Amino acid sequence: MRAIDEWVGRVSTLLAMLAAVCTLAIMVTMVADVANRVSGRGSISGAYELVTMLLVMVVFLGISYSERTETNVRVTLATSKMPRAVARVVRTFGGLVSFVIVAWFARTTWDAALVSMERGEFTQGLVDFPVWPSRLVIAIGFTLLALEVLLGTWRRWVRAGTPAASSRGSLPDHASQATDVVADGEQGVRA
Repeated sequence: MRAIDEWVGRVSTLLAMLAAVCTLAIMVTMVADVANRVSGRGSISGAYELVTMLLVMVVFLGISYSERTETNVRVTLATSKMPRAVARVVRTFGGLVSFVIVAWFARTTWDAALVSMERGEFTQGLVDFPVWPSRLVIAIGFTLLALEVLLGTWRRWVRAGTPAASSRGSLPDHASQATDVVADGEQGVRA
């Protein structure tokens, strides 16, 4: 299981780097488009369509990495108040439910991506732009997210079962450190 986790982690990191490159491409495209308009030559043909596709890529290429690094939104209001053993079971159940939902999204988006690729689907606009790359990236993103949710649930289950697990529950190390900093800051403000 650890080898699969490491492989998925490498792929998630690679896709996050591609998302960063897409973000840079959005910035360059937007600056070029604005500069073109300011100079009086009008918008660059296809800039809007390109930025739309790149934005989809930024979101769905980076989503699995944010799940791996536990920077997605998490609400631990109830589970942080539960006994550790109960919180472990509740979080695991929630992770498995999340996995089933995201896996369903992945399956559905793969169907849409394959149909779009077969048809050679394009947008109708100033420039005909292919839609299938965006649909393919969404399917890949949801597939990797499903794997990350499942592996993250496994990692949290194992981490929460170790004697060294925090008494606060299974907050990731960076989250518990951030909580300590906030608590220290609040004490300093009160003083």
